Amino acid sequence: GEAGLNYLCAGYKQFFHHVGPCMQYMADELRAGRPPMNVMQHARSLLRRASI
Repeated sequence: GEAGLNYLCAGYKQFFHHVGPCMQYMADELRAGRPPMNVMQHARSLLRRASI
Protein backbone atom coordinates (compact mmCIF):
# COMPACT_ATOMS: atom_id res chain seq x y z
CA GLY A 1 0.00 0.00 0.00
CA GLU A 2 0.85 3.64 -0.15
CA ALA A 3 2.55 5.40 2.72
CA GLY A 4 0.12 7.12 5.07
CA LEU A 5 -2.92 5.06 4.07
CA ASN A 6 -4.86 2.99 6.56
CA TYR A 7 -5.46 -0.62 5.48
CA LEU A 8 -8.63 -0.91 7.56
CA CYS A 9 -11.94 0.32 6.23
CA ALA A 10 -13.84 2.88 8.29
CA GLY A 11 -16.14 0.18 9.71
CA TYR A 12 -13.26 -1.92 11.03
CA LYS A 13 -11.59 1.14 12.47
CA GLN A 14 -14.81 2.09 14.28
CA PHE A 15 -15.25 -1.49 15.57
CA PHE A 16 -11.72 -1.74 16.96
CA HIS A 17 -12.01 1.72 18.54
CA HIS A 18 -15.29 0.60 20.17
CA VAL A 19 -14.04 -2.74 21.55
CA GLY A 20 -10.50 -1.58 22.39
CA PRO A 21 -11.09 -0.67 26.06
CA CYS A 22 -12.83 -3.97 26.81
CA MET A 23 -10.18 -5.99 24.97
CA GLN A 24 -7.47 -4.18 26.94
CA TYR A 25 -9.35 -4.88 30.18
CA MET A 26 -9.62 -8.60 29.36
CA ALA A 27 -5.91 -8.76 28.51
CA ASP A 28 -5.07 -7.09 31.82
CA GLU A 29 -7.32 -9.53 33.69
CA LEU A 30 -5.65 -12.52 32.03
CA ARG A 31 -2.17 -11.17 32.85
CA ALA A 32 -3.26 -10.78 36.49
CA GLY A 33 -4.55 -14.37 36.60
CA ARG A 34 -8.19 -13.31 36.88
CA PRO A 35 -11.05 -14.50 34.67
CA PRO A 36 -11.63 -12.25 31.66
CA MET A 37 -15.39 -12.58 32.15
CA ASN A 38 -15.04 -9.72 34.66
CA VAL A 39 -15.23 -7.57 31.53
CA MET A 40 -19.03 -7.66 31.69
CA GLN A 41 -19.08 -5.70 34.95
CA HIS A 42 -16.41 -3.37 33.56
CA ALA A 43 -18.47 -2.79 30.39
CA ARG A 44 -21.56 -1.95 32.45
CA SER A 45 -19.57 0.63 34.43
CA LEU A 46 -18.29 2.15 31.16
CA LEU A 47 -21.87 2.41 29.88
CA ARG A 48 -23.04 4.08 33.09
CA ARG A 49 -20.22 6.64 32.86
CA ALA A 50 -21.00 7.34 29.20
CA SER A 51 -24.67 8.00 29.95
CA ILE A 52 -23.98 10.54 32.70
